[in-house]
Amino acid sequence: VRRWGGVSAPSGSKTTKGVTVAEFQNIVYCTDFSENADKAFGKASAIASLTGGHLHVLHVVPEAVGERERNREIWYANDVKRAKEIMTQTCVAPFGVQAESEVRYGKEPVEILGFAEEKGADLIVMGARGSGALTRLLGGGSVADKVVRNAKIPVLVVPF
Repeated sequence: VRRWGGVSAPSGSKTTKGVTVAEFQNIVYCTDFSENADKAFGKASAIASLTGGHLHVLHVVPEAVGERERNREIWYANDVKRAKEIMTQTCVAPFGVQAESEVRYGKEPVEILGFAEEKGADLIVMGARGSGALTRLLGGGSVADKVVRNAKIPVLVVPF
């Protein structure tokens, strides 16, 4: 079971941009169940614990391609069931932190940004996979890259 930790904020601490940790009351944490996402969960949970904020845990099942596209409903139902089981076992928020989880289906960046807007989030926390320069040059890039480029709120990307 992954628990929170690793983030501390001295009272009155501010970043160079003048944003205090206390401003983050509605936090969206995005997971793909990778090791790096686990690190991001620790940060998101710690911030929620420090601020008394609410933690919204999100996993997006990517759009189906190939064989999965032909049997989309079956694959989606199985993926959602599996994701909910994993989230229940691994995304245990610290005592006192209100948390809820949701699984969505679609293009990850679009779903993450839409979810954050729906929840009135003031921070998105996620892990980075580290797409290479060639991938970005060809118009690709990681989900985190796309979220950062399009978000209207702060995004904390935890490196691996």
